[in-house]
Amino acid sequence: MSSSHYLKPGIAAIVLALLFPVYWTYILVTLGGDIIESIRHNIMTLHWSDALFVLIGALEVYLLLSLAKVFADIIDSKAIRILLLIMAASSFVFHFLVVVDLVLATSQISGSSADTIVNISLGIALAVDTLFVLAGLVLAILLLANKSENSNLIRAFAIILLLICLFDLTFFLSLLNLALYPVALIVLAVYFLKEPQTVEVV
Repeated sequence: MSSSHYLKPGIAAIVLALLFPVYWTYILVTLGGDIIESIRHNIMTLHWSDALFVLIGALEVYLLLSLAKVFADIIDSKAIRILLLIMAASSFVFHFLVVVDLVLATSQISGSSADTIVNISLGIALAVDTLFVLAGLVLAILLLANKSENSNLIRAFAIILLLICLFDLTFFLSLLNLALYPVALIVLAVYFLKEPQTVEVV
């Protein structure tokens, strides 16, 4: 990949680092006393935040695919590339669920039928988010396992990713990811913009 190919994902990482905390902070602030009911209401209505949600998803998928391409050139590990593709696919499905918002908000579906669709959507969201976290956890461990070749930036990214995944497996600690995830993205941005050097994972 040329330096111009590194520039685009670098910029994407910076933009995502800015948008991610804005979106999720807004969602958390607007949640009512009944969190589940608030989530249901959010799914069944369209709002400007849905467009931001889609943009965040597109940037995340693009960034993960870009990282997989870079690692394909500089890291000798199919497992790492597969994990990144799993994370990209999980992120795509998670954010694609905004289609449910569109359908419910623009159709006459209501009552038990709407509840069923919402419950299925929440189940899918939970499943793909769990898959994303587990893939990220294994990815972080594999990156850290290579103690001789990885750059300091990749090692820093792996450590932050490990913390993010561990926190995400909890409920309360996952709130810390509002700060950690943007930090991980900035580390990735610096990595992309400095143009990755050749490394090898055994």
